Formats: sequence, structure tokens, C-alpha cells
Amino acid sequence: MSRLTESYLSIKDGSILNAVPDTMTKSFFGFAYPQNLFYPIYTILPEVFIRLIVVNGWNAYIIFTILCNFLVLTSMYVFTNLMIKNKLRAYIASVLYGLSQFTLGLYFYYHTISGFVDLIFIPMVFYGIYQIALKNKQRWWILTFGMTLVILTDLPDSIPILLMVIITFGLSMTKFKFKEILTRFAYLCLSGLTCLLLSGFFIFPMLNALKVTDINVASPKLYDTAPMLSSILLNTDKGNFYSIGIVGTFALVCIIMSFKKMNLVFRYLTIEVIFFILLWSNQFPWQMFQNELRFLQFTGRFAYIVVFLIALIAATVFSSKTLKYLAPILTIVGISSSLALNFSSIDVNSQNMIKISSQNYNKASMSCETLDYIPKKAYVVKPILESHSVIQANKNLAIVQDQRSTSYNTVNYEIKSKNNISNLVLPNVYYPGMHVYVNNREVKIKQNQHQLMVVPVNSKSAKISVEYQKTKLQIISGCISLFTLIGMIIYLVFSKRKS
Repeated sequence: MSRLTESYLSIKDGSILNAVPDTMTKSFFGFAYPQNLFYPIYTILPEVFIRLIVVNGWNAYIIFTILCNFLVLTSMYVFTNLMIKNKLRAYIASVLYGLSQFTLGLYFYYHTISGFVDLIFIPMVFYGIYQIALKNKQRWWILTFGMTLVILTDLPDSIPILLMVIITFGLSMTKFKFKEILTRFAYLCLSGLTCLLLSGFFIFPMLNALKVTDINVASPKLYDTAPMLSSILLNTDKGNFYSIGIVGTFALVCIIMSFKKMNLVFRYLTIEVIFFILLWSNQFPWQMFQNELRFLQFTGRFAYIVVFLIALIAATVFSSKTLKYLAPILTIVGISSSLALNFSSIDVNSQNMIKISSQNYNKASMSCETLDYIPKKAYVVKPILESHSVIQANKNLAIVQDQRSTSYNTVNYEIKSKNNISNLVLPNVYYPGMHVYVNNREVKIKQNQHQLMVVPVNSKSAKISVEYQKTKLQIISGCISLFTLIGMIIYLVFSKRKS
């Protein structure tokens, strides 16, 4: 929410071209923290455009949430119907997925905007790998676009989704011989490579920034975040909405009871969903993989796959007669849950969450204090970064900080001293793309032991501007992604004409 509010203010104070600021100069303490360099914002920008129309931030958030919920239901219905060719079963899958306890928890409790959008693209991703593994491998581009959209929504969430893609490809072994499997695997690789090129404008600069600045994203031990199976199935932990809930558990029981009646494909998917439940829970030996997989941050990310697969499989296990009664019941239960559950009554503080309401939306949406992407050495000087104090950063100098202002990707300082200032430490961390101007003249940036920027002043007073400018890697990778997208469009146009 903080990033979206920053984008909204950047557009409002400038132009539509400022929709994706590289650095946060109004939120995240406003010290030019490059949140969007490490965490994508592209697919959730419609919330900003809605806010530009309705003005009120809370109303824009509600409208965007409703829109996402509609698109989640629609996406699940459309792609399920394309796979199983049954509109009623597709409707059941859509309701189980879009109105699950986990989904409603993301909407009304956790306020995870990127999570809303991820739920829209997961059915598309699965349909894409379904085509490559079992059906028309020429439709590999569906997986490409689906995974690209997931990556540009929430990169950590894309890891479990990618694992789902890899495991689901094993379905090809249930139908084809070795030579055909290799051919389909080649299409899977082509899809993956194209996805990397399409999302490269974000991924490559991010990896470079992680390497150059020596960032170690703080995360709890995965085993400590993994819930018990009882919590996943029956929601035994108060205030925990990372659960499939009673309806999801009922659907899972029906799936297991129908295992022997299923065809080979759905048996495979049933085993897959059980595997992902284990990954989500503390039954998996996460202690053995803490260092290698710490970028996941918490095991709840596997919940997306579990909820999706349960909804997909459960829609196929009931008889046609049962479905006629089940459809209205599930609809009523789902809608009642979304209307009747009083999420605001939960002890939000126990979950380290901020209570969001129409009265405090603007303040709350700018109050994010999570700084995952500052260098390890800079944690010691966080108070200096948060206070924006040039004086605290230069305690050995007798200086006065007259003024501080911010604009798009820029932080400005005005300082003066009775004595000549040779070198000045700025309360800003260095990242690739940072430039500093002293009295309208660009100067060379050095770093101190905490990776704060040190610049030459050689004057008793100075106007200093810290600006972020696109790096060469961002420009080159952006061109590669653009040309790849154009190439994909040309390929699809000619393929359609040929078919």
C-alpha cells in the first residue's frame, strides 16, 4: 500500500510517466529507499489509476479489491472450463477458489494486494503447463505470459508457483513416450527462457543490486513459520487465515475418498496437492533447507497452490446430480463468509498488522517501516536514515541543516557551516543508479563503512541533490524485454493466421 500511495503522489505531482518511482522519497522513511527495484509493482498499478479517478484512497482500495475478486473468480472459471469442458464444474471450482478462507483472509485481513493479483494468474499458469504437458504444446506462450505476470506481481510467490509448473510437467509421463516428452520439455524450456527475457527488465537489475549492495533480506526461520497440519486444515490458531478452512478440508476429504475412481491425471494432481500441504506445514524438514531456501521467507506461500489444486480437483469428483445442489450451497456459504466475518474484531496487534480503515487509510498506507533491502552494514545506522539528519551523519562537523525536500526519485538537502566542508556523509545508502549533485555539479560518490554515501563539498555551504537515474543495465534489459514482447506479438499473429 505504501508503494501504491507513493506512485499515486508521484503521478499527482508530476505525470503518468512517474507511475513507477525507483526510489521511495515519501514513504519508507523517505530516504530514497529503492523498494520498487527489489519488489515489483507493475501489475498492481491499476489501483493507482482507480485512485486518480475516485481520489479517496480507501474507496480506491475497496474498488480494486472487488475487481480482483471478480477477476479471480472469472479466471478460475474460464481456465477450468477450458480444461474440463463443463461449465457447472468450472463454476464450483471458481467458488471454491475465489471464496475460500485463504482468499478471503488475503482480502479482508492481511490486505495483501499482490496476493490478490497472484490468485488471478495462477489458473492461467496451470492451464499453460497443462497445454505443454498433455495437450497442444504449441500453446507454450500461455505459460510464458502467466509466469511473467506472476513474477512482475510478487517474485517470492513465483517460486512455489514455478515448483508447481515443474512438478505438473510430470503429467506428460502419464501419456507420452520418451521422445515426445523430450520435445515437450524443449517447449517448456522455450517458455521459461522467453519468460526470463520478458521479465528481465526487472530481474536483471534486481540481481545486480542485490550483489553490489550485499543485501541479506531478513527472514525468520522457515520451520518457525510453518503451521501444524491441524492449523492448515481446521484453522485451530486464532487469527490465522492461512488455512483452507472447513469447506476446503471437506473438499480435500472428498478428493481423497474419490481417489480410486479418478483417472491417472487427477490421481497425480491429488498426490501433488498433498505434497504441497506438507511443504506448507511443519511436517516437512525445513530445518535442513533454511539457508538454501530462506528467500521464501515463510511457508504460507505454498497455500496459493494448495487452494488452487483443491478447487480444481474437487470440482471433478462430485456427480452431476450432487453438483446441482452443491453449487448454490457453496455460493451461499462463500458470500456469507465474505459478508458476515468481522475481520476487524481480530486482535491485529498480535499479528503485527496495521488496522486499515477509511479514516486512517492515507496515514496507514504510508506507515510501512519494513526495510528488507538495506545492506547488512547499514542496519547500524537506521536511525540516521530514518531521521534524514545530515548532522547526525557528520557528528565531527559543526554544520547546520537548513532544509530538506523531496521530489520524484530525488532528495534535496541544504547545509552550511562556518568552516569549509571537505567531505560530507549523507543519510542515504548507496545503490546502483544513485547520483549526487553538489551546487548543481555532479560529484563522485564514495561509501563509508556503513555504505552511506560520502561526497566532496569543498565549500562552507551547499545545495545537495541525491538522484536516482536508470542504470545502463536497466536500459539494456528494458530494451531486451520490449523486443521480446514485440517478437511474441508477431509470433502470435502469424501463428493465428497459419492456423
